[in-house]
Amino acid sequence: MLYNIQGELKMANKTQDLEQMAREALGMITRHGVDGSSVDREALNYGLEHGLFDQSAVDDAQIQYRALRARSALDMITRHGLFVDRKALNYGLEHGLFDQSAIDDAQIQYRALRARSALDMITRHGLFVDRKALNYGLEHGLFDQSAIDDAQIQYRALRARSALDMITRHGVDGPPVDRKALNYGLEHGLFDQSAVDDAQIQYRALRARSALDMITRHGVDGSSVDREALNYGLEHGLFDQSAIDGVEVQYHQKKARDALDMVTRHGVDGLPVDRKALNYGLEHGLFDQSAIDDAQIQYEASHPKK
Repeated sequence: MLYNIQGELKMANKTQDLEQMAREALGMITRHGVDGSSVDREALNYGLEHGLFDQSAVDDAQIQYRALRARSALDMITRHGLFVDRKALNYGLEHGLFDQSAIDDAQIQYRALRARSALDMITRHGLFVDRKALNYGLEHGLFDQSAIDDAQIQYRALRARSALDMITRHGVDGPPVDRKALNYGLEHGLFDQSAVDDAQIQYRALRARSALDMITRHGVDGSSVDREALNYGLEHGLFDQSAIDGVEVQYHQKKARDALDMVTRHGVDGLPVDRKALNYGLEHGLFDQSAIDDAQIQYEASHPKK
């Protein structure tokens, strides 16, 4: 008796699940169409066969889907022009969801959007923009020539300030610096020569500090160290000789520790081991002979003699 009740409950739950799946499949048609991959055809057929809904309900859902696509296509015109789903658009026209004037209005909105976008682009790219869209804006009174001129002025001002900023990273004679834009900024009072000079000072200071930092990796005599920039830093009080000596010490210390580490991989007599750097470490108390001996033991342990 208990077994029969449990079986009936399971069957009832299964039926409820199937009914829910069928209704969900019907709902899916309104969003994906009757042939959409998201629509569970088996569940849909279950609903039809068991009288949960009839074919007219499926047809109505399909009509809702086509109407949704048609209105979506109309809306897309405002952003992409007539490069939209033409089939869906025609469905909307044929079924009276909207008329040709609605399509024309959407196309006008699209062209106006492109025209304003072209005007805005001038502020970032100059007159290298969509000229056709720009002309549409002029012809239809969305803006006038003075608006284009103002946008071009903003663009030139942007380039001038960008050129000034570039000096701080590349110097006034650096290839990335747009001299024409820089001159525009000077001629139109966006900044004066003192601002250009200050930017050049920042650049030289940056190079000087970079040269000082390079010593920690390449040593004061390293080919990567900009001697001119280093001297600039000394002459202008950005750092003193003790700072240079300090980073040179860091360089030698790093070389010494690297040399000690090399012993563990190549042995104390290995070619990659910098003997001079190793002796520096010993002489300056960075490590003692026992540390070298331990490194050699590690090397020999991982490279047993045959």
